[in-house]
Amino acid sequence: MTRLAQTEGLNEDQRDILAAIREFVDNEIIPVANELEHADEYPQAIVDGLKEMGVFGLMIPEEYGGLGESLLTYALVVEEIARGWMSVSGVINTHFIVAYMLMQHGTAEQKATYLPRMATGEVRGAFSMSEPGCGSDVAAITSKAVRDGDDWVLNGAKMWLTNGGSSTLVAVLVRTDAEADEGASVYKKMSTFLIEKPSGFGEVRPGLTIPGKIDKMGYKGVDTTELVFDGLRVPADRILGGEPGKGFYQMMDGVEVGRVNVAARACGLSMRAFELGVEYAQQRVTFGKPIFEHQAVSFRLADMAVKVEAAHQMMVMAARKKDSGERNDLEAGMAKYLASEYCKEVVEDSFRIHGGYGYSKEYEIERLYREAPMLLIGEGTADIQRMIIARRLLEEYKTKS
Repeated sequence: MTRLAQTEGLNEDQRDILAAIREFVDNEIIPVANELEHADEYPQAIVDGLKEMGVFGLMIPEEYGGLGESLLTYALVVEEIARGWMSVSGVINTHFIVAYMLMQHGTAEQKATYLPRMATGEVRGAFSMSEPGCGSDVAAITSKAVRDGDDWVLNGAKMWLTNGGSSTLVAVLVRTDAEADEGASVYKKMSTFLIEKPSGFGEVRPGLTIPGKIDKMGYKGVDTTELVFDGLRVPADRILGGEPGKGFYQMMDGVEVGRVNVAARACGLSMRAFELGVEYAQQRVTFGKPIFEHQAVSFRLADMAVKVEAAHQMMVMAARKKDSGERNDLEAGMAKYLASEYCKEVVEDSFRIHGGYGYSKEYEIERLYREAPMLLIGEGTADIQRMIIARRLLEEYKTKS
């Protein structure tokens, strides 16, 4: 175990879980990640292995068949998985957010229906707020659900669904304007629907189409898709929590823990970039000595190590804050912002250390260089995080008149 990115105060169960995950990453993910990523191939064998280890139910309570672990444990597991291949952590992330939203906001029936099967990975989750025309501007969503007897009828389009094709349960945020009080905030005119579907692409059920995988620069292997509603009928008991008008707040709760998750993924990617950089710097010889001995390279490695350590510790702090039951939107925003920005810088520095070989697909750093940008925009861009941070700071330090 290296000295960087250590976490104090873990119990024996947490240490055992992390040791098992690290062994799995080193033996089952890192050796095949480049080949699968370049082929844009779904990592089915890896996913099956994670199912067997109980990762899909890591935070789901034991009463529903999960392991009942903390957000901190989950974040540290994600960090390890992302160190192996960031796309695999994406397979887990959206599933986890849907399970968390069910745990926090679902009815007793919804929890009993979905959580046991989510714990085993039989049911796989995805979620979506974004749409083709709104991005992070959630207030601008236009997809709508209209009540029709015992059902709701959904129309519209959602965008950027990670696991959109492979998932079997999708939590989507749509407008339910007719159910809101006149003059109510736009945020109280939104509801989260739990939509069951088979995996696959095309019209997967009447009124629901998954057009196909979006071709991306990086973050390959995992499927990222659109989702189109055209008269999709959903039973009324599939509104999360059973009541319309609470969807925005439910989604924000899920995204808050999702930001800790993205921070953890950035930490894992940074750690791997540092490992590759420091290893290559000891192997590559120029002007008669390993490039590690050149001051320019050693200073670069020092800067990378500081960023790896700082991001990890802030991510751990944000996770522990949430686990304590305290509000953590400030810390989650800070962790996501810092970790993703530092990740971009650490990966680029490792790329520079590799020189011309870093541009070759034979070297792992080339893949990391394409993966890092996704973390700058996932679960809200850096500018969105800064808005959240600034707003919370103003609340905390507001001048008393």
